[in-house]
Amino acid sequence: MFDVRQRMGEIGEQFVHEHHGEASVRSEDWYDRRKDSTISGLTSEIKTMTMIQKGEEYWLELNQFDKVTNVDLLFIVDIPLHENEGCAIYLVPNNKTLSVDRRYREGKVENFIIIKRASMYKLTNIRNDDRVTELVKHADSLSSFRRKLKNG
Repeated sequence: MFDVRQRMGEIGEQFVHEHHGEASVRSEDWYDRRKDSTISGLTSEIKTMTMIQKGEEYWLELNQFDKVTNVDLLFIVDIPLHENEGCAIYLVPNNKTLSVDRRYREGKVENFIIIKRASMYKLTNIRNDDRVTELVKHADSLSSFRRKLKNG
């Protein structure tokens, strides 16, 4: 069966791998609990996700804390609201010092790993690639909030 979230993660990993070329080696184990790839010998984790518009930040579930803080490099592949915006790849500096904060979601306050966009380095923006369209389509299918934003 086709797993949309898995496919989205695969596309994000492809983008980072292609950006780094031969220096990047993807993990053969998709469910590796330590890393997604190595880049020039450094372990890396890649998260493909949509930015929370209100705070211009990314929220990660707490079960990801060890994985994102125990690698050398953490990348965020941003799924844009509209495909013509392109898909940005960010490097998260100081990922070993990420912390947990509380945010309001779906009627309750929860703890998340918060990564502010302003704290990241933008490496590139991928445009004119069918995979960007695919990411946007999949993200829209999973989120009624994204569809609401697009429709005003």
